[in-house]
Amino acid sequence: MIKTIYTKKKVKSSFIVFIFLFRYNGPVKKKRVLIIRSVSFQQLDKNVVRVKEMFPGAAFYLLTHSHGVTRARKYEMLSDVFDYRSRKNFSFFFIPRRLKGERFDAVVVPVTNKTGGGFLNVFLLALRLKGLRPGNIYCCNLVSDIWHIPGRKIVFRAGRSFFFSAAALVLGFVSLLILPVLLLTSLLFGKQGKLTD
Repeated sequence: MIKTIYTKKKVKSSFIVFIFLFRYNGPVKKKRVLIIRSVSFQQLDKNVVRVKEMFPGAAFYLLTHSHGVTRARKYEMLSDVFDYRSRKNFSFFFIPRRLKGERFDAVVVPVTNKTGGGFLNVFLLALRLKGLRPGNIYCCNLVSDIWHIPGRKIVFRAGRSFFFSAAALVLGFVSLLILPVLLLTSLLFGKQGKLTD
């Protein structure tokens, strides 16, 4: 017969391990997922099915422009609808007051193409939301493929877009300065050519 001796130290350490493994963290919180409506409702009808599959058991929210709020409320899966309250496109520089205090675990941006190109303004808005990690932004394309877009990729795209816009502006300004000089020199050389004839 094997006799096991339990010391106070062993009992204490095993109790600590038990508490660590089975500690109570409070009620399990649902994931909060925000969908930024940047597509038609016809496409959104198809996209939401895939979004629900991607985030099972999550609480879903929708951000839309004022004209889409009433129609957006028809989705039973939504916990709430946020009104963008602006007639302009989604922008990095404007977040509705009601949305400022909200925190989300993920943001899904539906797009009207297969790559997500042309929706940089929406991704930048998602990047600015409070408490959202940059790694929790997703793109949902025309055929309901969903993939993660890293925050650094969004920032890189924004930087590249800004660079090309600035370069085009500088080139336009330079061409405006050079064009009159070229016209003047061509006129002068044209007159001199006539005089020599």
